[in-house]
Amino acid sequence: MGFWIRITLLGLFSVPVWGWSHVRATELQELLSTREHTLVALTVKLMRISAKNTMCGLSRQSDCIAQGVKCMIITEDLDSPATFVKRSLRPAVSGLGAENATDFRLADDYVFIFHLTDADAGKGLYKRFHDLATAFRDRYSFGVVPAKEQDGVSTLECYNNLDEIQRSTQNLIEDFNSLRSFFGICTSSPVPEMTRDNKKYFTEGAGIVLYYFGSHSEDRKRFSSSLRETVGKHIKDVEFVTVDPLAFPEVLANVGLKWDFPAIALQDKSRGLVFPSEKNEYITPDMVENFLRSFKDGSASPSFWDPVEIGTKDESLNVDTRSEEVGTHDEL
Repeated sequence: MGFWIRITLLGLFSVPVWGWSHVRATELQELLSTREHTLVALTVKLMRISAKNTMCGLSRQSDCIAQGVKCMIITEDLDSPATFVKRSLRPAVSGLGAENATDFRLADDYVFIFHLTDADAGKGLYKRFHDLATAFRDRYSFGVVPAKEQDGVSTLECYNNLDEIQRSTQNLIEDFNSLRSFFGICTSSPVPEMTRDNKKYFTEGAGIVLYYFGSHSEDRKRFSSSLRETVGKHIKDVEFVTVDPLAFPEVLANVGLKWDFPAIALQDKSRGLVFPSEKNEYITPDMVENFLRSFKDGSASPSFWDPVEIGTKDESLNVDTRSEEVGTHDEL
């Protein structure tokens, strides 16, 4: 199938009032070589092209970057062109100081700020951060600032300004994928879905995690959407994640829940404690608030066990199939 392309461009800062012009591909190439900044819109009809493809002689998104052109694939949930332009005019990573780091937090919908210590200089952490920032600079904003405690551990903070949620991690030494998965968690819904890529962040960290187990995707999405306000209040102390028990039966086993959903469990990995809750047909934000309150005031009873010896497993599903209850309580 053939295609027809319409090229529209906007010269930035060339005239007092912005205006769109319609040009052919040959004219576009000439303008790109003479203007310092040009915003180009490519409209393709009659043919769906790959998200990796572009026109005007630049065949791939990597070609655009190599030739100094920032590319943005237009989707239904696209943010404004003005926001894209602001990102494009910044460096991949903005150098920050104490005087402007606070303001930079609000510079975009999603902002990442790397607090780098002298002790971590030369370990390749900044290069890893810069490489990912370069890859994602068309979508998010990135900055680096000297850490206040120069002898401590470097910290990466992310600000989800759409949902008013802030997260941070110090797990930066691991590998490239651990940092990439953190990016995904920060820019997803307030309660992200557990995936193979981000599982390690939730199950092997040192913090407190509230797991929601639901066997239906729509049920997990409903829970995530309904808990937006609750997450905003507790995110500094507790991480939240939804889990498909069919995909991650080992996570269900490690928190001692029966094969009965929906259900939630709170894991305090720093103390080696788990606080399971019984199944409830409809887990509401109020129920979650009560569950967290009982944990924080000490009225909840934790479970103690050796996770290696939790019941018998069904070999076909690798899930816990015992009928007896293991250290659960009816917090809900």
